[in-house]
Amino acid sequence: DKWIYFIKKAETLDLIPENLNDEGLTAAYADANRNTWSKEELAAYDYAGIREQDGRGREQKAEQRGEIKMKAKLVIEMFKEGIENERIAKITKLTLSEVEEIIQNYLKMT
Repeated sequence: DKWIYFIKKAETLDLIPENLNDEGLTAAYADANRNTWSKEELAAYDYAGIREQDGRGREQKAEQRGEIKMKAKLVIEMFKEGIENERIAKITKLTLSEVEEIIQNYLKMT
């Protein structure tokens, strides 16, 4: 019944009903409401969405860098303990060439 009401009245509705408990219907009302926005409002909304996505991208990239640093530290510690490069690669789920590159960079710094 709520969907039928929405379909019939979407073009004339100004407010999203407060008692909605259907996520799909809530999203449909929000989309219908966007059709009444001015160009400036749409541009501001799109810009906010882009900024939000950029923020998520930066967070994801930072997490990846942190994971890489953590694995590099682990590779170095295992290397110092005399563990073979093949075994280090298997444990860390890195390729043998990645392990060797981390070790070479470490040896250059020491």
